[in-house]
Amino acid sequence: MIRMEKTINNCYIGGCVLNCAPYLDKVFENIALIGQSFDKYKIIISYDHSSDDSLEIIKRYKSTLPIEIIINQNPITDIREQNIANARNKILDWIRNDNDDSYNYFIMIDMDDVSEPLIQENLYVIGDYLRRDDWDALSFNRVVYYDLFALSIVPYIFSNWKNVNVYENLFQFIKKRIAGLKPDQLLVCHSAFNGFAIYRKNIFIHCHYSCHIKDSIHLVDPFLLDKNMKFANINENLYLTSQDDSVDCEHRSFHLQAIRDYGARIRISPYMLFV
Repeated sequence: MIRMEKTINNCYIGGCVLNCAPYLDKVFENIALIGQSFDKYKIIISYDHSSDDSLEIIKRYKSTLPIEIIINQNPITDIREQNIANARNKILDWIRNDNDDSYNYFIMIDMDDVSEPLIQENLYVIGDYLRRDDWDALSFNRVVYYDLFALSIVPYIFSNWKNVNVYENLFQFIKKRIAGLKPDQLLVCHSAFNGFAIYRKNIFIHCHYSCHIKDSIHLVDPFLLDKNMKFANINENLYLTSQDDSVDCEHRSFHLQAIRDYGARIRISPYMLFV
């Protein structure tokens, strides 16, 4: 690993909210604990009009936490991934417009039940990782690595979500790979999220989220794509063509674009911040 000297570390913490009321109290409590790993932090919430009291809860926490609220004025679509991509892009737009060079990181965190069970005693690892220079995007392990939709790792480099058998193989694959890491090692991948990830702002701030396969497939090395198809024993028609408008995880295009344009190092930590 490469360690850096201690610097001022400020962080934006972004979350997308749509009907998250049952979880927000605990998630905001956890965000406040995570924020203590940084010198300063701002919470950026991208809110889609909800049928519960999510907005009222967010506004209540605004009196005690450094929260900025982006209220979406556009109709939401029927595609969940499109709505999330739009919301995450609004957070990135807010950060760009804030234009505060003292903030060198941003976090994306899911605002639902996956961000409730925080392992507080493991929060020290965030500070340890901030002093390392061997990653640009860092996500974390869980007891059950559930977020296979966002995961791209050789040889499972692209979206395999349509194939149940491949998903089971991928689940066992990532479990074994993480279990084989030493505590100070990071797992190299092309995309990963798992509900929470830290990003170096200068590497990712000009990237964007998209949930369309046509926006991510051309970012994959053809050799790796071919390897994926052969290893998973699937037909290339699964990926169709660059004109395909099939839905994919919004994180994949975001991470692949950062790799192509900025040489981003996407990594997974063996440590768990959330159960």
